[in-house]
Amino acid sequence: MRSLVMVVALLGGCDLVFKVNVPAAGDGGGSDMGQGGDTTGDMGGVADFDGDTIPDATDNCPLDRNGPNDLDNQADFDGDGVGDDCDPDKDHPREHLAVFDPLNVMSASWGFAGVWSVAPNGGFVQSDETSFGLALHETMFKNPFIELKLRDIGGADAGVAHHAGAFAITRGGSANPSDGVACVVTLDRGQGDELLLFRRVANGDSPTSAAVGGSGDIELRFSSVEFDHLVPANPLGPHCDMIRNDANGMLGFGLQQPVTAQIGLWTDHASATFLGVMIVEVDP
Repeated sequence: MRSLVMVVALLGGCDLVFKVNVPAAGDGGGSDMGQGGDTTGDMGGVADFDGDTIPDATDNCPLDRNGPNDLDNQADFDGDGVGDDCDPDKDHPREHLAVFDPLNVMSASWGFAGVWSVAPNGGFVQSDETSFGLALHETMFKNPFIELKLRDIGGADAGVAHHAGAFAITRGGSANPSDGVACVVTLDRGQGDELLLFRRVANGDSPTSAAVGGSGDIELRFSSVEFDHLVPANPLGPHCDMIRNDANGMLGFGLQQPVTAQIGLWTDHASATFLGVMIVEVDP
């Protein structure tokens, strides 16, 4: 039996109201390991999303190539189980791989708002360009690091911004229930894409942005430390990186004390295909 909750997020000056199904205990952990990774990376039916010959179930960076034919070859300097290629803090053993999902199945651990479907070549696609879409992961984290791969951001209305990326929603603590931080790519027709990082604190938006170039699939790496706005700022987070074939971009600003968060894949007036997501929890 599933319970139904209503979550309200105020994002980019617009009220987003959506319903999500919260899995009961034992109703799926969200990893989907071993279930249909990227078909180009399958090894005789064994899922290998990044195609580095290390099965997803044992790969310490399942979204990034770091197998025996790559320079780092599963290297893990601090021994925390998160490989150097995707570890947000390589020098200290304070992370653990919480979720890896190749997004090839509509997992029980995701709740959806918008028009979502399984993409023909793998991943989730959100096809509604008129409003917002959210796929919300139901496990709560206190200090999440999100790695996300996506492609094909589009939007038909030239009069609005088209956003696609990751959103972390504050749950609990003394922060405003609608507070959150987001790392998204904005489709900017005629001028190239833009990387956008913003936080919402006590009903006010604080965005920062940077123009980015490049072409092809997009990788976002999002250190989305959540916050309590009553606590003095912490200058260490969050930050947002975009990696693409011939261009990179990075943004950051100071943040405040972590509180429990939920993770969402998010679009606003855009369609997009999300290929895979990895969530690392950074332990205190």
